[in-house]
Amino acid sequence: MIISEQDPLSQQALDVMEALGADDAAEPRVVRETAAFLLDHQPVIDLPPLIDLDDVVAACDGYLEELRRRLAH
Repeated sequence: MIISEQDPLSQQALDVMEALGADDAAEPRVVRETAAFLLDHQPVIDLPPLIDLDDVVAACDGYLEELRRRLAH
């Protein structure tokens, strides 16, 4: 995920990263843990080709809490 602070969509991703308490260095882990979270809840065939963190927050109850837990370990 490439984040540009001028892009409003990227700003939303920054907000999710902030809500997770994650810094830029944690970005690859957030991506991996988000994919793992999604795979825990649906088959790989159902994953979209591009995953937006805001969409995951909106669609998946408990995502932020679960990702915070995963990132703490």
